[in-house]
Amino acid sequence: MTAAETRPAPSARVLVVDDDEVSRYMVERALESLGQRLILVETGEEALEWAAREDFAAIVLDIGLPGATGFDVARSLRALERSRRTPLLFVTGHGYSEALAAQVYATGASDLLFKPFSLEVLATKLRVFVELDLQRQRLEVQHQELLARTAALEESRDSLGRTRAERARLHTIFAQVPVGMLILRGPELMLELVNPMTCAHWGRSEQELVGRPFADVYPGDDHEKIVPLMHRVLDTGEVYVGREVPFRVVGTAGTPETLFLDVSLVPLRGGPEEPALIVVAVDVTPGVLARRRTETVQAELEAIFQSIPDAVFVGSLEGIKRANRNALEFMGFSSMEALNGHLGELYTRMRVRWPDSGEPVSPEHTGFTRALAGESGARDYLVYHSGLGRDVRLRSAASPVWLEGRVAAAVVINTDVTERHAIEESLRRSEQELRTLAESLP
Repeated sequence: MTAAETRPAPSARVLVVDDDEVSRYMVERALESLGQRLILVETGEEALEWAAREDFAAIVLDIGLPGATGFDVARSLRALERSRRTPLLFVTGHGYSEALAAQVYATGASDLLFKPFSLEVLATKLRVFVELDLQRQRLEVQHQELLARTAALEESRDSLGRTRAERARLHTIFAQVPVGMLILRGPELMLELVNPMTCAHWGRSEQELVGRPFADVYPGDDHEKIVPLMHRVLDTGEVYVGREVPFRVVGTAGTPETLFLDVSLVPLRGGPEEPALIVVAVDVTPGVLARRRTETVQAELEAIFQSIPDAVFVGSLEGIKRANRNALEFMGFSSMEALNGHLGELYTRMRVRWPDSGEPVSPEHTGFTRALAGESGARDYLVYHSGLGRDVRLRSAASPVWLEGRVAAAVVINTDVTERHAIEESLRRSEQELRTLAESLP
């Protein structure tokens, strides 16, 4: 039995850093389908301890951690040699802002998700990183195997039959790898080995490609950029990874199609021959298209949410997760950041009272609080409208959001019924006056 047959299959690890138990539970459920090991921690200190002693395919990092924030943890992770290039995916309960996005991507993070996020979207994003990490491990093993075989071939140059057998075995390995792979050698980047997946992507046979310079046979229109990049990798010895690189191919129907590939350029050194370069192209088109469809649906849902004429917001005990423009105007804030930054003042600021008696409504009797306790209902309140600068009568309808048998959030729809109530009161008084007049007629 060969070493390749006896070595264990590679496995990847994902580190999840979130102090919220519900969020960790949601992430754990989302990532069960990956079939890999998950490390769940609550603090940045724990995350740094794990990152210092183990490699991770990706790190899911909550921005609002206790003590050191997610950004502080990200900077510390980048300072560690082991986690310097580990993909980071930030999650937050705050709303989107350009400042927040700029701060996130300044850390070198791969993406940013907003709570509550789609479990399918999270699983799709992390599946790409997991597959890349698994592929990296396989490539490392194959790299070592190739080095060992190259050394063996150099020691036995006089055995042509053995050399041919080894090359045939290499071809077999390359042919079985389910990703596009090729080996380029020398300053001219001559194609030494090409697997069937690459031939399919390029629309050419192996005989048309092997032994020719890369620039002469590469079908893409970006060879003026990729060739200098390959030379830089050969010169520096640093691995390059390009995410979701668009690549035009001819589809089965003869029409042009665009694939999205995660491309890795891995330098191969250590032998007496000219330095070589291994190119690995992983097709991530389904994940990219799924993410784009999800983003389109999210944009449509956000447009619908913002077009609701009533003041609508969604929140939990941690804060307000989402609010439309009417809700922000009603509460007197210009953004979600400003709202959550003054969340403790909100109850006092809005001066919620019972409409009949004018007595203050205690926080535990508001529709929002009762919805978080699992109750649905609609009640009228007198509330101070910050945008209008006066009290209004609200019809507040609140409902809990259930997730896995637990209340994860509450949805509140506030409708201004001041004018309607005034009309109803006027009609009621008119009706009473007419009834009194009718009863007094002889």
